[in-house]
Amino acid sequence: MATLHNILAIFLVYIFVSQGQDIPQGGTCNPSANRVDPATHRWVSDCNSKTFCDGELCQLKGCRTHELDSRYDQGDVLIPPLCPQGQFCPDAESHCQPVRGAGNHCELNRDDQCISPPNWQQSQSSMNNGGAICLNFQCMFANVSLGQPCVMDTTLYLALSSTGRQLSNTIYRDNCMAPGLYCDLKSSTCAFAKLVGASCARDIECRSYNCGLRGLCEVPPGSPVELSPLTYSVILTLLFLGIVSVIVSLYFIHSRQRIKRQKEFKKYFREQTSFRDSIISLHSAARFRRTRPSSQPSPPEHVPLVSVAENRQRLGAPPAIRVQPSSNSGSSYTPTLH
Repeated sequence: MATLHNILAIFLVYIFVSQGQDIPQGGTCNPSANRVDPATHRWVSDCNSKTFCDGELCQLKGCRTHELDSRYDQGDVLIPPLCPQGQFCPDAESHCQPVRGAGNHCELNRDDQCISPPNWQQSQSSMNNGGAICLNFQCMFANVSLGQPCVMDTTLYLALSSTGRQLSNTIYRDNCMAPGLYCDLKSSTCAFAKLVGASCARDIECRSYNCGLRGLCEVPPGSPVELSPLTYSVILTLLFLGIVSVIVSLYFIHSRQRIKRQKEFKKYFREQTSFRDSIISLHSAARFRRTRPSSQPSPPEHVPLVSVAENRQRLGAPPAIRVQPSSNSGSSYTPTLH
């Protein structure tokens, strides 16, 4: 329980030291409280985040250092302006000031407060601002070549984790031409930066600016993956073979379906042709019966015609009686058996 109270006390002291007393505009402030936090190296004072201590009063800030600032809402009329080219906004964000030449004072890691060298294109990199760099609170040019004496700036940053554990991060900066060179601590001269896979002790020693936990220079996080020509050729070959196999498979599948449909069509047409021939044969036989003479025999391919009397005798029915008119009288009829 005591450990939890100690962690909470450290956290509250850290917040108080970092944020100051949060005095609004018009409030009384102490100029001697203007300072850089030794842990986070952020500018703090007695005034709140939208004001700065001018004399003994908190006044609205006259400039800002970032284009997107979370301290202000969109459309807020109190948003201070950005400084124009050739000027910079100090950490206190009091008002814009002209940039300074080499050898002049500058604030921590504020390379934008220094004037770039004439040949800034040759020394410009992501480690400086147009070839200018602020080391040990002094403006310099980051154009020192291989084997020449260099200046090293070491800054230790401290922070508290969510569990109350203190975290540290050391940042090394120098005035060697980056990213190909770095300042060697042993010789204090500029040396070649190391490639990926070489042994290292600090990030600044690596050309990738990323010294891994194993003590080797590694590819920085978020960098795109670079493939070798052999890998590209293998991938392209596999893609080509995959496309060809798909085309061949579709061809054989379509051929089987086409052959199957052809067989179905042939079977259907044979059935239709047979059905059509049967109908024609039936019509021909019927037409032949209607048109043939009584003396002409039936065609052999048809069932022979049987008389009605023969049918009755075959079935055991009594003979039919036909009534014929009598020759003796015109009004009487004589039945005859058939």
